[in-house]
Amino acid sequence: ARCGLRAVSAVGHSLGEVAADYACGGLTLRQAVRVAAARARVQQHKLAGRGGMVAVAAPAATVKRICRARGLDREWIGASNAPNQCAASGDAAQCRELRGLCKRVYGLRSALLRTCGAWHSPLVQDAERDFREAFGAALHGPGDDASFCDLTSNGRAVQTGGGIAPDVAAAGKPVGALERSLS
Repeated sequence: ARCGLRAVSAVGHSLGEVAADYACGGLTLRQAVRVAAARARVQQHKLAGRGGMVAVAAPAATVKRICRARGLDREWIGASNAPNQCAASGDAAQCRELRGLCKRVYGLRSALLRTCGAWHSPLVQDAERDFREAFGAALHGPGDDASFCDLTSNGRAVQTGGGIAPDVAAAGKPVGALERSLS
């Protein structure tokens, strides 16, 4: 609005969902900072050390086939970032194994991500209540009634209603993007 422009929609993934909502006016700066801080506290205190993530330069379907073929049953697609780039999330040992397979067997570029958890996977699902409580405490005032539509990595839309979408917290289901539109 400072330059005469007003965002009517924005897209973000994970913490970027908070930035997108702030950019559209759904959260005040204070709320966005409080939500980001609350998210970090839950991640550090409740989820640190639970698994890992590996980025792979391949479509999600390819990475899923590799995991199935190699018995990596504690790996999930945590993010599908582009047609030929995704991130697998899950058991730390299986992340390392997947990274090695991608490089040595399949000739795919991959990298272990510097993260302290298996974000956007079932390994963090039991923290959903903690995230919801933390976000509820962080959200007071304008913006509480924001309406979100999450898009999961399989393209399925899930309307979450008011407040911060639970996937901002990486609370157990894979996320491709979040879109927030203002009328």
